Amino acid sequence: MRIRTLAVALGAAVALGAAVIPAARGAAADAVTVTSVTTGPGSISISTTSDTAITALSVELATTTSRDVLTLSLPDFTLAAGTGTGASTWTLNHALSVSSLPPGTYGVDVSAQDQGGGTGGDDSATLAWLATPTLTLTASNPTFSFASPSVTFSGTLALTNPDGSPAGPARLTGLPVQLTDGTGGNAAGTTGAGGAFSIAISHPANGAAYVAAFAGTSASVAGKSAPVTVTATKAQAEVGVRVSATQLNYGQSLTISGTAQYASGGQLVPL
Repeated sequence: MRIRTLAVALGAAVALGAAVIPAARGAAADAVTVTSVTTGPGSISISTTSDTAITALSVELATTTSRDVLTLSLPDFTLAAGTGTGASTWTLNHALSVSSLPPGTYGVDVSAQDQGGGTGGDDSATLAWLATPTLTLTASNPTFSFASPSVTFSGTLALTNPDGSPAGPARLTGLPVQLTDGTGGNAAGTTGAGGAFSIAISHPANGAAYVAAFAGTSASVAGKSAPVTVTATKAQAEVGVRVSATQLNYGQSLTISGTAQYASGGQLVPL
């Protein structure tokens, strides 16, 4: 009887001990880190570290006023370095186009997930997807004179989209252009149809190198034309003087008069 009682007591003790043993914890989630996001003109490169193979990438391109302008996923990227587990690098495997992503500057929001369910992300990068300007400039005359002091500077502004296509005519109209002479003189103009502009300058700076400059917009970078130099042509001048008398007595007044003239078209013209 004593033996049976002891066995029951030991069985109860074992059952009680089993009840107080804590349950084993579940396995920790995989760690995924987006270590860097690098962008260039139409390129995106993403570096990740993960405990197991990366199974999903999501890249959202957005502006401050428009979310999810374009969303890219894992099939849009090629594994450029690594195996997909551990340290790996993914690069965009196709060209972007302005039909799917209009020119502008975009925030790049990246999220990644691996096979074990781990996730990581980064939203610190930006993509500058901007048009590039090309400006031409010519002068109506490379010289100017006192008789013809005005020179008209004309040119065109064209924009090349970041995917290499030309910007349409509607985007070339009404853009501000600044004509500068490099010495502090500026004159403003605005493009018309096809990006054409024309700015007239009276008495330009002699020998100055004039440049047409475009400051850029939210959809394009800045640019400027090659310099155009204009020079002044010196005109022959003649000054004639007459006096009212050749001899004077003390206290008498003398009147001096004359005419200043310059040569224009082979004739002397009064200034």
